[in-house]
Amino acid sequence: MAERQASPQEQVSDLPILPTILVELLSIPLDDKDYFNKIEKLAERDPPLALKIIQLSNTAKQAAVKPIRSIKDAIVRMGTKEVFNLINLVALTKVFVPTSQFEKQLWHQSLISAELLKTTYDVLLRSVITADMAYLVGLLHDIDITLNHKLYAKYFESLDDLTWYLPKPYEKHRIAYLQRQHAFNGAKICKTWHIPSPIPEIIYFHHHDHLPDKFKQFMPLLETIRRVQFCDLATQVYCKHQALEVDVLNELIASNEILFSWQNQHANFAQLLNQLPTAISLAEEKYRLLAI
Repeated sequence: MAERQASPQEQVSDLPILPTILVELLSIPLDDKDYFNKIEKLAERDPPLALKIIQLSNTAKQAAVKPIRSIKDAIVRMGTKEVFNLINLVALTKVFVPTSQFEKQLWHQSLISAELLKTTYDVLLRSVITADMAYLVGLLHDIDITLNHKLYAKYFESLDDLTWYLPKPYEKHRIAYLQRQHAFNGAKICKTWHIPSPIPEIIYFHHHDHLPDKFKQFMPLLETIRRVQFCDLATQVYCKHQALEVDVLNELIASNEILFSWQNQHANFAQLLNQLPTAISLAEEKYRLLAI
Protein backbone atom coordinates (compact mmCIF):
# COMPACT_ATOMS: atom_id res chain seq x y z
CA MET A 1 0.00 0.00 0.00
CA ALA A 2 1.35 3.38 -0.94
CA GLU A 3 2.15 5.60 2.01
CA ARG A 4 -0.19 8.56 2.25
CA GLN A 5 1.54 11.89 1.86
CA ALA A 6 0.80 14.45 4.55
CA SER A 7 -1.27 17.36 3.38
CA PRO A 8 -0.20 20.97 4.00
CA GLN A 9 -2.65 21.37 6.85
CA GLU A 10 -1.18 18.33 8.63
CA GLN A 11 2.52 19.02 8.30
CA VAL A 12 5.10 21.48 9.53
CA SER A 13 8.31 20.07 8.13
CA ASP A 14 11.52 19.51 10.05
CA LEU A 15 12.87 22.99 10.35
CA PRO A 16 16.29 24.05 9.12
CA ILE A 17 18.39 25.97 11.61
CA LEU A 18 17.85 29.70 11.46
CA PRO A 19 21.12 31.42 10.47
CA THR A 20 23.15 32.41 13.53
CA ILE A 21 23.62 35.89 12.15
CA LEU A 22 19.85 36.36 12.01
CA VAL A 23 19.40 35.14 15.58
CA GLU A 24 22.09 37.53 16.79
CA LEU A 25 20.67 40.37 14.73
CA LEU A 26 17.22 40.00 16.28
CA SER A 27 18.74 39.92 19.77
CA ILE A 28 20.29 43.41 19.47
CA PRO A 29 18.05 45.98 21.21
CA LEU A 30 17.08 48.83 18.90
CA ASP A 31 18.11 51.33 21.58
CA ASP A 32 21.57 49.77 21.97
CA LYS A 33 24.08 52.62 21.96
CA ASP A 34 26.47 50.45 19.93
CA TYR A 35 23.79 49.29 17.46
CA PHE A 36 25.58 50.78 14.44
CA ASN A 37 28.89 49.00 15.15
CA LYS A 38 27.21 45.70 16.05
CA ILE A 39 25.29 45.64 12.78
CA GLU A 40 28.48 46.40 10.87
CA LYS A 41 30.49 43.67 12.63
CA LEU A 42 27.74 41.10 12.18
CA ALA A 43 27.53 41.69 8.45
CA GLU A 44 31.29 41.72 7.93
CA ARG A 45 31.78 38.44 9.80
CA ASP A 46 30.45 36.52 6.81
CA PRO A 47 32.36 37.84 3.74
CA PRO A 48 30.07 36.28 1.07
CA LEU A 49 27.03 37.64 2.88
CA ALA A 50 28.68 41.06 3.23
CA LEU A 51 29.49 41.09 -0.48
CA LYS A 52 25.89 40.30 -1.40
CA ILE A 53 24.62 43.03 0.94
CA ILE A 54 26.95 45.54 -0.72
CA GLN A 55 25.69 44.42 -4.14
CA LEU A 56 22.08 44.83 -3.03
CA SER A 57 22.90 48.23 -1.56
CA ASN A 58 23.95 49.46 -4.98
CA THR A 59 20.48 49.81 -6.39
CA ALA A 60 20.06 52.37 -9.13
CA LYS A 61 18.96 54.99 -6.60
CA GLN A 62 22.05 54.59 -4.40
CA ALA A 63 24.64 53.93 -7.10
CA ALA A 64 23.58 57.05 -8.98
CA VAL A 65 25.06 59.13 -6.17
CA LYS A 66 28.22 57.15 -5.47
CA PRO A 67 28.84 53.37 -5.41
CA ILE A 68 28.66 51.74 -1.98
CA ARG A 69 31.85 49.75 -1.38
CA SER A 70 31.59 48.57 2.24
CA ILE A 71 29.09 47.66 4.95
CA LYS A 72 29.98 50.89 6.74
CA ASP A 73 29.22 52.86 3.57
CA ALA A 74 25.88 51.08 3.31
CA ILE A 75 24.96 51.90 6.92
CA VAL A 76 25.98 55.54 6.56
CA ARG A 77 24.12 56.00 3.26
CA MET A 78 20.99 53.92 3.89
CA GLY A 79 20.82 53.63 7.68
CA THR A 80 20.95 50.64 10.01
CA LYS A 81 17.30 49.72 9.38
CA GLU A 82 17.82 49.15 5.66
CA VAL A 83 21.02 47.17 6.26
CA PHE A 84 19.10 45.18 8.89
CA ASN A 85 16.55 44.34 6.19
CA LEU A 86 19.24 43.30 3.70
CA ILE A 87 20.96 41.03 6.24
CA ASN A 88 17.63 39.31 6.88
CA LEU A 89 16.95 38.94 3.17
CA VAL A 90 20.37 37.54 2.25
CA ALA A 91 20.61 35.25 5.30
CA LEU A 92 17.19 33.73 4.65
CA THR A 93 17.79 33.14 0.95
CA LYS A 94 21.11 31.43 1.77
CA VAL A 95 19.25 28.89 3.94
CA PHE A 96 16.14 28.43 1.81
CA VAL A 97 17.78 28.23 -1.58
CA PRO A 98 14.97 28.18 -4.16
CA THR A 99 15.38 25.69 -6.99
CA SER A 100 11.95 25.15 -8.54
CA GLN A 101 10.02 27.87 -10.35
CA PHE A 102 7.36 27.77 -7.64
CA GLU A 103 9.97 28.38 -4.91
CA LYS A 104 11.43 31.30 -6.83
CA GLN A 105 7.95 32.69 -7.30
CA LEU A 106 7.39 32.48 -3.53
CA TRP A 107 10.57 34.43 -2.76
CA HIS A 108 9.73 36.95 -5.44
CA GLN A 109 6.33 37.55 -3.88
CA SER A 110 7.72 37.66 -0.33
CA LEU A 111 10.29 40.25 -1.33
CA ILE A 112 7.63 42.43 -2.96
CA SER A 113 5.36 42.09 0.09
CA ALA A 114 8.26 43.08 2.37
CA GLU A 115 8.99 46.23 0.37
CA LEU A 116 5.31 47.16 0.20
CA LEU A 117 4.85 46.58 3.92
CA LYS A 118 7.86 48.74 4.71
CA THR A 119 6.37 51.47 2.49
CA THR A 120 3.19 51.57 4.57
CA TYR A 121 5.35 52.79 7.44
CA ASP A 122 6.49 55.78 5.42
CA VAL A 123 2.90 56.88 4.90
CA LEU A 124 0.61 55.43 7.56
CA LEU A 125 1.01 55.70 11.31
CA ARG A 126 0.17 53.49 14.29
CA SER A 127 1.54 49.97 14.51
CA VAL A 128 3.03 47.53 16.98
CA ILE A 129 6.23 46.97 15.03
CA THR A 130 8.92 49.07 13.43
CA ALA A 131 9.49 49.36 9.68
CA ASP A 132 12.45 46.96 9.79
CA MET A 133 10.43 44.34 11.67
CA ALA A 134 7.63 44.88 9.14
CA TYR A 135 10.09 43.98 6.40
CA LEU A 136 10.89 40.73 8.23
CA VAL A 137 7.16 39.96 8.51
CA GLY A 138 6.92 40.37 4.74
CA LEU A 139 9.78 37.94 4.19
CA LEU A 140 8.45 35.36 6.66
CA HIS A 141 4.67 35.54 6.31
CA ASP A 142 4.59 32.65 3.80
CA ILE A 143 7.46 30.70 5.33
CA ASP A 144 5.39 27.52 5.78
CA ILE A 145 4.64 27.44 2.06
CA THR A 146 8.33 27.96 1.33
CA LEU A 147 9.38 25.10 3.61
CA ASN A 148 6.62 22.77 2.35
CA HIS A 149 6.52 23.98 -1.24
CA LYS A 150 6.07 20.49 -2.69
CA LEU A 151 2.88 20.03 -0.72
CA TYR A 152 1.44 23.45 -1.50
CA ALA A 153 2.47 23.75 -5.14
CA LYS A 154 -0.40 21.63 -6.47
CA TYR A 155 -2.90 23.97 -4.81
CA PHE A 156 -1.34 27.34 -5.59
CA GLU A 157 0.57 26.99 -8.87
CA SER A 158 -2.56 26.94 -11.02
CA LEU A 159 -4.46 29.53 -8.98
CA ASP A 160 -5.72 32.07 -11.52
CA ASP A 161 -8.20 34.17 -9.55
CA LEU A 162 -8.23 36.13 -6.31
CA THR A 163 -11.78 35.42 -5.15
CA TRP A 164 -10.42 33.57 -2.12
CA TYR A 165 -9.49 37.01 -0.72
CA LEU A 166 -13.15 37.84 -0.26
CA PRO A 167 -14.44 37.21 3.29
CA LYS A 168 -16.34 33.97 3.53
CA PRO A 169 -16.45 30.95 5.83
CA TYR A 170 -13.04 29.46 5.14
CA GLU A 171 -14.33 25.89 5.42
CA LYS A 172 -16.27 26.47 2.18
CA HIS A 173 -13.25 27.63 0.18
CA ARG A 174 -10.34 25.23 -0.13
CA ILE A 175 -7.72 27.88 -0.86
CA ALA A 176 -8.90 30.19 1.93
CA TYR A 177 -8.70 27.25 4.34
CA LEU A 178 -5.14 26.43 3.25
CA GLN A 179 -4.17 30.07 3.62
CA ARG A 180 -5.29 30.04 7.22
CA GLN A 181 -3.51 26.76 7.82
CA HIS A 182 -0.20 27.99 6.43
CA ALA A 183 -0.52 31.14 8.56
CA PHE A 184 -1.01 28.96 11.65
CA ASN A 185 1.99 26.82 10.73
CA GLY A 186 4.07 29.91 9.91
CA ALA A 187 3.43 31.30 13.39
CA LYS A 188 4.53 27.99 14.93
CA ILE A 189 7.70 28.04 12.85
CA CYS A 190 8.53 31.58 13.94
CA LYS A 191 7.99 30.70 17.58
CA THR A 192 10.24 27.66 17.19
CA TRP A 193 12.90 29.94 15.77
CA HIS A 194 12.35 32.39 18.66
CA ILE A 195 11.36 35.20 16.33
CA PRO A 196 10.26 37.95 18.76
CA SER A 197 6.62 38.81 19.36
CA PRO A 198 4.42 40.14 17.93
CA ILE A 199 5.76 38.82 14.60
CA PRO A 200 4.43 35.24 15.11
CA GLU A 201 1.06 36.62 16.18
CA ILE A 202 0.85 38.88 13.13
CA ILE A 203 1.68 35.96 10.84
CA TYR A 204 -0.88 33.77 12.61
CA PHE A 205 -3.70 36.24 11.91
CA HIS A 206 -2.70 37.50 8.48
CA HIS A 207 -5.41 35.46 6.76
CA HIS A 208 -8.11 36.11 9.36
CA ASP A 209 -10.93 38.49 8.50
CA HIS A 210 -12.19 38.64 12.08
CA LEU A 211 -9.99 38.51 15.15
CA PRO A 212 -11.03 37.02 18.50
CA ASP A 213 -12.61 39.60 20.81
CA LYS A 214 -9.64 39.60 23.20
CA PHE A 215 -7.41 40.95 20.41
CA LYS A 216 -9.76 43.64 19.12
CA GLN A 217 -8.78 46.07 21.86
CA PHE A 218 -5.20 46.08 20.59
CA MET A 219 -5.76 48.45 17.69
CA PRO A 220 -2.08 48.73 16.65
CA LEU A 221 -1.94 44.92 16.27
CA LEU A 222 -5.12 44.93 14.19
CA GLU A 223 -3.76 47.78 12.07
CA THR A 224 -0.55 45.84 11.38
CA ILE A 225 -2.46 42.71 10.38
CA ARG A 226 -4.59 44.70 7.94
CA ARG A 227 -1.44 46.18 6.41
CA VAL A 228 -0.03 42.70 5.83
CA GLN A 229 -3.29 41.63 4.21
CA PHE A 230 -3.35 44.69 1.98
CA CYS A 231 0.28 44.23 0.90
CA ASP A 232 -0.31 40.53 0.29
CA LEU A 233 -3.27 41.36 -1.95
CA ALA A 234 -1.37 44.11 -3.79
CA THR A 235 1.48 41.65 -4.41
CA GLN A 236 -0.92 39.05 -5.83
CA VAL A 237 -2.50 41.64 -8.14
CA TYR A 238 0.91 42.76 -9.37
CA CYS A 239 2.17 39.21 -9.98
CA LYS A 240 -1.04 38.13 -11.72
CA HIS A 241 -1.16 41.13 -14.08
CA GLN A 242 2.60 41.79 -14.35
CA ALA A 243 1.75 45.34 -13.30
CA LEU A 244 0.11 47.02 -10.35
CA GLU A 245 -3.40 47.40 -11.72
CA VAL A 246 -4.74 49.93 -9.21
CA ASP A 247 -8.30 49.66 -10.54
CA VAL A 248 -8.26 45.90 -9.98
CA LEU A 249 -6.76 46.34 -6.52
CA ASN A 250 -9.39 48.93 -5.56
CA GLU A 251 -12.16 46.71 -6.88
CA LEU A 252 -10.97 43.79 -4.75
CA ILE A 253 -10.68 46.02 -1.70
CA ALA A 254 -14.20 47.37 -2.29
CA SER A 255 -15.46 43.77 -2.41
CA ASN A 256 -13.79 42.94 0.90
CA GLU A 257 -15.62 44.80 3.66
CA ILE A 258 -12.75 44.24 6.10
CA LEU A 259 -10.08 45.86 3.93
CA PHE A 260 -12.53 48.45 2.65
CA SER A 261 -13.22 49.58 6.20
CA TRP A 262 -9.48 49.66 6.92
CA GLN A 263 -8.80 51.70 3.79
CA ASN A 264 -11.42 54.30 4.77
CA GLN A 265 -9.68 54.88 8.09
CA HIS A 266 -6.69 56.40 6.29
CA ALA A 267 -7.16 59.79 4.68
CA ASN A 268 -3.76 59.45 2.99
CA PHE A 269 -4.48 56.08 1.38
CA ALA A 270 -4.19 57.57 -2.12
CA GLN A 271 -0.69 58.73 -1.21
CA LEU A 272 0.18 55.17 -0.23
CA LEU A 273 -1.10 53.83 -3.56
CA ASN A 274 1.08 56.34 -5.39
CA GLN A 275 4.19 55.07 -3.61
CA LEU A 276 3.60 51.37 -4.25
CA PRO A 277 5.10 51.27 -7.80
CA THR A 278 8.38 52.67 -6.47
CA ALA A 279 8.50 49.99 -3.76
CA ILE A 280 7.77 47.27 -6.32
CA SER A 281 10.52 48.55 -8.62
CA LEU A 282 12.99 48.41 -5.73
CA ALA A 283 11.87 44.86 -4.88
CA GLU A 284 12.32 43.78 -8.51
CA GLU A 285 15.81 45.27 -8.58
CA LYS A 286 16.77 43.47 -5.37
CA TYR A 287 15.34 40.21 -6.69
CA ARG A 288 17.42 40.58 -9.85
CA LEU A 289 20.56 41.32 -7.81
CA LEU A 290 19.91 38.28 -5.59
CA ALA A 291 20.14 36.14 -8.76
CA ILE A 292 18.01 33.33 -7.35
